[in-house]
Amino acid sequence: VGDPEAAPQVARTFGRLAAASASMLTTDEDWGGFIRAYSDFASHKEAELRELAAFNFPAVVLSLGPKRYAMHLHVLHCRLAADETMEVRLKVAAGLLEVAKLLGAEKAEHYLKETLIKLVKDSESAVQLRLMEDLDRLLPAVGGAEAEAEMVAAALVATEEVLGMQWRSQLAVVEALPRLAPYLAADAVSLECVVLPLCFKYMAAAQVPVTAGAGRVLPGLVRMLPRLGTRLDIIGRVVREWGRGRSCHLRTTFCDLAQAFLAAFSRRFFREHLLEATMDLLSDPVVNVRMRACRLLPHLKRTLRLPEDTNVLERLSK
Repeated sequence: VGDPEAAPQVARTFGRLAAASASMLTTDEDWGGFIRAYSDFASHKEAELRELAAFNFPAVVLSLGPKRYAMHLHVLHCRLAADETMEVRLKVAAGLLEVAKLLGAEKAEHYLKETLIKLVKDSESAVQLRLMEDLDRLLPAVGGAEAEAEMVAAALVATEEVLGMQWRSQLAVVEALPRLAPYLAADAVSLECVVLPLCFKYMAAAQVPVTAGAGRVLPGLVRMLPRLGTRLDIIGRVVREWGRGRSCHLRTTFCDLAQAFLAAFSRRFFREHLLEATMDLLSDPVVNVRMRACRLLPHLKRTLRLPEDTNVLERLSK
C-alpha cells in the first residue's frame, strides 16, 4: 500500500489474492496483515484505491467468511457506502446483493439494512439506478418483511427527486416497477400515493419509450389495488385524459393502454369499464387513431357475450 506505483495493481487484484490465500490463513491472527492492507485501501486518500477496495469487497467477504464480517469489515463497508466519491458508492451498490448472499439472511438484515437505506437516498442518480436493478432481490435479504414497502416507496421517491428529465433513467425506473410493485401489494397507501402517480407522470412524458413503458406497467399496478372503487377511479382518469384526450397522441396511447388492460384484466371487466371508450376511437376524426383502434378489433370482439352483445358486435362489424 505504501508503494504508489504498485498500490493500484495490488488493490485491483486484492480479491483474487485473498481468495488464493484463504486456504492457508485460518485464524484472525493469520488474516491480520490482509485486513490491515484492505483497511488502508478502503481509507486511502486516493479515490481510485477506495473504488478498487469497494469493487473487491464481496471477494474479501467471501475469503474471510461471514463470521469475521462484524469485527473486521462492517465499519469499512459503511465508510465506503458513505464515501465522498460517487464511483466508490456506485461500486458498493453494485456489490451489495452479493454481500447479502454471502452473509446470509440474519446477518444481512442486521448489518446491511442501514447501508441499503443510505444508498437508496443517495444524491446521485447513477447510484440509485444501479441499486434499483437489484432492489427486488435485495429486499427479501436485507429489508425484512415489515420494511419492504417502506424501502420501495423511499427508493422511488428518492430516485425521482434526482432524475430530472433524464429519460433513459426514467425508463429504467419504469422497467423496475413491475419487479418492485409486489412489495407494495399490502401497502395500498404507497401504491396509490407513490407508485401510481409516478406511473401517470411517466405516461405523460415527452419520450415515447418512457410513455409506452409506463403504459404497459399501469394495468398490472391497477389490478393490485385492493378496492374496486379505487381501480375504477384510476380507469376513469385513463378514459378522461387519454381515451378522450385533446391530442391524437393521447388517444393513440389509449389504444396501447386498452391492449394492456385486455391482457391484465378479465374480458368481463374490460367489457364493462373500457369497451365503450375504446370503441369510440374507431370513429375518431384522426385517421392514425382509427387505424390503431382497428388493430384492436379482434380483441374487442372476444370480450363480447352473445347473444346479449349482438348490438355491440354489429357496431364493431361496421
